[in-house]
Order: sequence, then C-alpha cells, then structure tokens
Amino acid sequence: MKSKEVLSRDYLHVHLTQSYLPGGGGLEQSISNIITALSEPNSIVVCISSGDKEKDGEYDRKSNIKIVRSNSHLFQYAKILNHNFNSIVSGNTKLSAKGKLSMLVLSALSTALLLGSARRVVKRSTSKSVIITAYSMNALLVAIILRTIMQKNIKIIFSNHFAYTKSGFKPVDLILRIALKEADYTISVSNYSKAELIRNFGVNEIQSHVCYNWIDLKVLPYRQDYPKNNPKRLLFVGRIVPEKGIRVAIEFAKYIKINNIPYEITVIGDSNHPIKNELINLAETNNRIRYLGRVDKPEIWKHYMQSDYFFMPVQWEEGFGNVILEAYAFGLPVIGTARGAIPEIVGHFAEGKIIHSSDPREIIQALSDLGKSQLLSNRVEVIKLNRLVINKYFSSSNRNVHESINIALTQEKI
Repeated sequence: MKSKEVLSRDYLHVHLTQSYLPGGGGLEQSISNIITALSEPNSIVVCISSGDKEKDGEYDRKSNIKIVRSNSHLFQYAKILNHNFNSIVSGNTKLSAKGKLSMLVLSALSTALLLGSARRVVKRSTSKSVIITAYSMNALLVAIILRTIMQKNIKIIFSNHFAYTKSGFKPVDLILRIALKEADYTISVSNYSKAELIRNFGVNEIQSHVCYNWIDLKVLPYRQDYPKNNPKRLLFVGRIVPEKGIRVAIEFAKYIKINNIPYEITVIGDSNHPIKNELINLAETNNRIRYLGRVDKPEIWKHYMQSDYFFMPVQWEEGFGNVILEAYAFGLPVIGTARGAIPEIVGHFAEGKIIHSSDPREIIQALSDLGKSQLLSNRVEVIKLNRLVINKYFSSSNRNVHESINIALTQEKI
C-alpha cells in the first residue's frame, strides 16, 4: 500500500543508512548535515555498526542525534558490499558469476540486519506516521518492506548520493527499478545524479528534487597567506581506491619525476585496497609524491592551505564530491575529470579545469592554463568569490533541504 495522505505533525523520522561512524566519509557527513538542518527532535538514525561499542558509544553520547546501532561483525562485509554495489551500478566494476552471487547473499544479510533494527524502532514508536529517509539501496528495500508489513502511515524518501547507472547485471537493475518506483520521493545531490535515475530507472521527474551537499564555512579556517611553492603542490584527498583516481595520481607522479616537471602531489586518505601498498612503495622512492594516510580534519586544513591546486581525477561517475567545496573554500582551483557531477559542481566557480583523459600531458596543460590565470594571481579575492558561491549554493543557509522534505511530505505519489 502506497502512502498518499499528508503526514501529521506527530511523526517519527527514521534515517536509514548502511553505516554511520565517527570520522566517516562524504555520505556520513551529508547525512549529519541534513539531520542537523532539519532540526527535528524526533529524528533517529538507524544503522549497522562496527560492533565497537566503546568507540561508537562515546560518539553517540556526544551526538545530539539519537542513533540506534545494530552491532554485528557483518558490518565490515556490509561496507564492502555497499562499496562494490555502488561501483557496479556506477558502471565501474564488473563481477564474475561467483562474485555476483556473493554480492546478492551479502546484500540479503545486511538488508535483514538493517530491517530488524528499523522494525523495532518503528514498532516501539507511538507516532502513527513515519518518514523513512533511505540513504542506500539496501536501506530503500528495508523501507519498502516496513511499509508493507507495518500498520503505519509510512512515507519513503530516497536520498540519492551516487550516480546510479545500469550495471548490466539484470537482477540488480530490476531490483533498482522496482524499488525506486516504490519511493514516494527522491532527493539527489546533483542534477547529474537526478538525471541518471530518471534516464536509467524511470523515476518520475515530478517527484524528484535536487539538494546539493553543503559545507559549514564557519568551521574552516580562513586562508590568509600563500606560500610560493616550488615545485607547485597538488592535493589529493579521498579513499585510496582506483575509482577515486589514485592510479592516475600515481602515474602522474612517475611522469613528472621522469620528465623533471616542477609539480608534486600530496595524497591524504586510506583504504584496504592493494593499490595502497603500491602508493606507499612509490612514495618511498619518488620525491614527487607524499602519502600521509588518514589524518584528522585540522591537519587536512593545513594541507589545503599549503597547496596550490586540488586534484580529483576520479574514474567513476561521481555523485557530488564534498572535497571540491572544501578546496574552493581554501582558494584552490580544482582539476577534475569529466565524470559524473564534477563538471556541474566545478562549473559554479570562476576557476577550475575539467580533463577528459588520464594522460599526464593533458593534466600538465590544465595546470599550465591555471598558472596563467589573472584571477588566480589574487588568491585573496578568489577566496572571497568562492565563499560567496558556496554561501549561495552549497551552505546550510540554502533552504533546499527543507523545501525538498516539505515537498516530499505534502505531494501525493503519482
């Protein structure tokens, strides 16, 4: 039964996500931003946890958000599943028949785990109306099951943070199409992500909305000075996996070393992917690339302030890319690949370069063009302009998130 009536004010808002951990990535930061912006006292985050009760419990006690965790050793598998699933539906990963079967089994297990926790939360609530915002496809499936089995008025919002494309794996594509049609409303983090849902899975455009991710400029230090680096520094911040473009960064570092071109790369991020070992080994022998691993935010801010350019050579269809906003807030022009929403986000700012290949010569040309920019010769003015753009389109003062939720709650499903 699909929900068609407007929810009463006495409602429970369940934010259903695969994981929600301290120091999480862009998705977890976005979820936190959305919940904080809505300022709902009746919001609950239901998630799968790592099982580290001491670490998670300390984080949860400090949070102003009620967090319900389903502690399980399956969490690590769920994270791998979520990563693989998003890679597959973004057209970046091809699995063998055995790999596909394993993915489906893990998907069923993690979905069941999430369903158990969510069902208990909804069942115990005295609210007759429930909003479920699902932040992954597994979470969306759980929301649909809950609406089917629970005697509650449930509205389902799918919060789309990726660029879902047809995977070529027919069972997955069919599940996606059916699940997305069951959602009452979808909120995507970019026009690109929204368009992909409509084009590939028949999502109704009228019941889709775009709400850009945002950053809080108040927590970012204001850059005052610009060291005259020689060689010029590129900064890479992200997971150390091929789809985030680390292979491109590695090959670029080799190229500039061999050809004695005056650039160097600082890499910040972590993963369990084998390519991390290759990066570590290269950094020990090639002085044009530094690998710092995972560092805290204040330390990352220092590296933004010590760099000249931000390098984002992703090799998959990026749904948004929060680090783009951070880079521009510190006055760094972005060099990014023409994948997913990167051109859309970079296009809001005065300076930036979109590259169309992984060829080091194209990257060098993009850097050379930026180096000749008259605007970039006055970085203080650039920061002012960039922060004006962020305040207009990518900050919590943009009430897009409130509009999106309100539309989702009041619009009847077609």
